[in-house]
Amino acid sequence: MNRWAPTLVLALCALAGATATVRAQPAVGSLEVAWDANLTDADLAGYRIYVDDDPNTFGLAPPAAKLQAFKTMDVGTSVTDQVFTNLDASKVWFFAVTSLDVSGNESAFSNVVNAQPGLTPTVRSVVPNTAVQGTAGLSVTITGTNFVSTSVVSFGAGITVVGLNTAGVPTSLIATINVDPVAQAKAYSVTVTNPGGSFGTKSGAFTVTVRAGRADIDASDRIDGADFLSILLGFPSVNGDAHYNINIDMDADGKVDGADLAIFFSFFGLIGPFP
Repeated sequence: MNRWAPTLVLALCALAGATATVRAQPAVGSLEVAWDANLTDADLAGYRIYVDDDPNTFGLAPPAAKLQAFKTMDVGTSVTDQVFTNLDASKVWFFAVTSLDVSGNESAFSNVVNAQPGLTPTVRSVVPNTAVQGTAGLSVTITGTNFVSTSVVSFGAGITVVGLNTAGVPTSLIATINVDPVAQAKAYSVTVTNPGGSFGTKSGAFTVTVRAGRADIDASDRIDGADFLSILLGFPSVNGDAHYNINIDMDADGKVDGADLAIFFSFFGLIGPFP
């Protein structure tokens, strides 16, 4: 079995240049280990993953380490990643993998990596929770739990986070956002992602509404019959139709329909200038 050790193709992300990953999962106390497949040995039968909170375990030969490791798991040849749950999040956990052949022989350990299960952030509130299309430089306070200084905040397409104040971690973040002038008018989910991939989302936490200037289609500073005529020229239509025009798609949902007419008439008669 000694012939296997030099040919074991396995690398975990704790080493520079590795192609695999160790990343925290959304569940608190979970870690995922991934490794490169062993493509060298024709008699490969599978892999054995070792998990322990004592790095000295991996200084032993695999048979001895198996007796004292917190957990081991055998998987088939088609498996190259595994999620371990219910790990104590206060501890650093160490991982290594070996190859097994059809006779039950086991290779030496791969490189050893370690990680600590990440805490999953939660999003509880978002203030303010609404903005009109085209709003720029708006400060939005996000409150919750388990935020860190390297958390990432996202709202979805149409809303760009241009700055993030993390002074309030672990319970608050302040995101500075720009809302695209033609962002879809809808409720957006707000997501906070921590290093390693654990994340928390609050669905429908932030709403974008239509700005009045969208209804001034001919830029005359009056929302009147001329603008209505412009809408009628593209009504009804969907994105991709020859007569579809984003300028008359008030809510920017990819179709010009009754909802756009209702939005238009809610602004009808207003006099600008409009932002």
